This record gives sequence, C-alpha cells and structure tokens, in this order.
Amino acid sequence: MAQPTPYDRQANFSNEETLNPTGKTPGASLDAEFGAVKLSLDQTQANLALIQRDDGRLANGSVGQDQLADSLSVGFTLRGGWTAPENYVAGDGVTYDSVFYRALVSHLSVIGETPNVEPTLWLSVADFTDLAPAFIPDRSVTDAKLRNSVGVSVIGRSANSVGTPTDIAAGANNRVLQRKADALVFDRLATDALEDEAVTTAKIADGALSADATGWAKMTDGFVTTAKIADGALSGDATGWAKMSDGFVTTAKVADGFLSADADGRAKLADKLVTFAKLVDVPTGIVLGRKTAGAGVVEELSASDIRTLIATATGQDLLVAADAAAGRAALSAPASPSSASGVGQLVPVGTAASNGYNFPSGGTWWGFVSGFNASTGAYASGIAATVGAGGSALVAPAANVTWVGFAWRIA
Repeated sequence: MAQPTPYDRQANFSNEETLNPTGKTPGASLDAEFGAVKLSLDQTQANLALIQRDDGRLANGSVGQDQLADSLSVGFTLRGGWTAPENYVAGDGVTYDSVFYRALVSHLSVIGETPNVEPTLWLSVADFTDLAPAFIPDRSVTDAKLRNSVGVSVIGRSANSVGTPTDIAAGANNRVLQRKADALVFDRLATDALEDEAVTTAKIADGALSADATGWAKMTDGFVTTAKIADGALSGDATGWAKMSDGFVTTAKVADGFLSADADGRAKLADKLVTFAKLVDVPTGIVLGRKTAGAGVVEELSASDIRTLIATATGQDLLVAADAAAGRAALSAPASPSSASGVGQLVPVGTAASNGYNFPSGGTWWGFVSGFNASTGAYASGIAATVGAGGSALVAPAANVTWVGFAWRIA
C-alpha cells in the first residue's frame, strides 16, 4: 500500500473568527478539514495494520532480511577479513582465524596486533573454528582467500606442537628453511645439516678452497696422502691447476713419510719443488755441489774438493787462512778499524768553524766528513770522501762551516 496522504490544513478558523466575531463558522470549510484529517488517519491505520498484530507487537512475517541494517544482521558493521594497516572505528566487525570480532574502540591496526591478541581493541563475537571445515568444500580455498603474510615468509607451524599456523619469516638473505633445535626456522646451512660424504668433488667449485686459514681449516693435518692422489689426476694444465687455489696444499697438510723415495713418490712432486730442508742430511764440513765433469746428480764436496774447484792461489789462501788478519792479507784488505796507531787506526774528525782538515801524518788514509753550519747546525757544504796520503787535505776550509766525520788509515 502507498504511504498515507499527508494532512495539509487549508482553513484558519482562528483568523476567520477574529475577522468576523459575530458570524458563523462555515460548515463547508469544517467538513473539508475533517475529511482530510480522516483520510490521513484511515490510511495510516490501514498501513499500521499491515505490520502490527492486535496485541501491539509486530505482525508475523513483517520483518525480513532486507529490513535489517548490516550492523544488526551480525551485531556489527562487517568490514571483512582483518588487515593491517587499516583504520577501524568502534562497532566495525572483522573475521580472523574463523572468529568474528567487533572493534571496541576506533584505532589503526598494526601488523602483529591481531584481534586474537588485543582484547582491549577487539571483542570476540562468534567462534566458527570447529564449524568452518564442515561448510568449506575440499580444495576450495585459493591463495587469495588466505590472510596476508609478512614479507619473505611461509605459513606454517614453527613450534614442535599442534597449534595455529603462523608466519615463518626469513630475517636475512642466504637462509634456508630447516628443522633446527626442534623448530622450523630460516637459518644458514650448518655442517650438521649435510649428510656425511654428501659433498663430492664435482660439487666443489674451482678455487673454492682458498689458500688461507679459512681454506686450510677444511682439511686436517696429514689428510692428503700419496695413495689418495691418483697418478696424473692433477694435470699440469689450466684444468688441473684450477682445482686448487694458489698455495692451498701446505706442508702441514701432507702426512709425514707419505711421499716415498721411489718413482711413485717422485711423480707427486713438481720440478723445483724440493727446498733445502727436504734434502738428505750431510756430514759436518761438507757442502753439496758437483765435482764430476758434466751435468748430473748433486754430490758431497769436501774442503779439498772446494779448493780444487776454486783453483786460484788467492782463493786457496783465503780458505786456509788461520785468522781474520791472515784472511785480510790474502785479499789485500785493510785492517779492522782500531784506536791504536798504525794500519787500521780510526781517528774522529770535528773541526772548528771555517777550518779545513788534513789527514794525520804517515801511511795512506781514507776519510769521510759532512759539513754543518756552525751557527744553526743545519747541513751545509755537502760531504767529502777520499783516499789520500798522510798529511794531505781531506777537505778545504769553508766559511762558518764545521766538518764532522772520521779518517781511517788503510795502509
């Protein structure tokens, strides 16, 4: 039924009585007004009868789903699944983990402050956790229907117990998902995560075992034995060398005695690899060389062999010299510096300002002096170094220059 006709008064009887106090009220106007009032009341009562029972309550079947507000249909204004960040006002409703919640206060949602852990912000209205599986067909939940997750994460159960799935996040790069300490976590791949003998030669990158403390620590001392290296396995080309970083195999990594002194053992050594420490012991007074004509194996040389090889009078005299003086005589070398007079005498030099210096008398001298400004001490006039006879000039005078050095008698 249409809405009742509104009553619209047409006559003003108070004004009419004021204007005509002795006259009669016009009956036609009264009838018209009462008729309009009756029509509006009758239509209102007819409409009211459609929704009201005789006992004053709402008529049966008069209120349907369309007549309810959204907030009345579930007890709140449904905003859908809970998300963050999102502005919610008091009375807003959300779903989270099969539970309906109603916002108690207006607030901005934050990741981690979900309705199930914030009782001051959300009130649980209805829990459908146990009912939801019965109403959801198998394989009907798509990825889009799942809740939002934090970045770089998977949804699962980290703890070793039955419970609600959570986000398992990778906190940094180069982490793998693994069970560790009875929990599911993202972490670096540690040694205990690999099965024994899982890493084969093919899995080791060329040069991956570096020639430093980090690389050497991957091998225990004496680990590489002769028997473990196949003949020709480490080829003498780029392919073979690339399997080992420079300097990777240290002395400590080769087991004592495993490089045998036979063809098999020598085959493990590259040319020029053997150092002095690896040579056989030699007797006292013997050196290694070769006295036999032509190229060949190294031999032991005695002092006599060495004198024969030198084959010069000077060389032999030097080798058999009884003391340092005899050795210097063999080489015609001057005596060692000394404060005593004669050959080897060493005389300090320190002149007064503006004076030169002459060698002491007698013999042959070698001198060395540096010039300094007598007033400031600054380096001046260079240096002088020369051999001269006793009494001859080592350096000439220079204005305000003092000379410092020494003179050594060499003959």
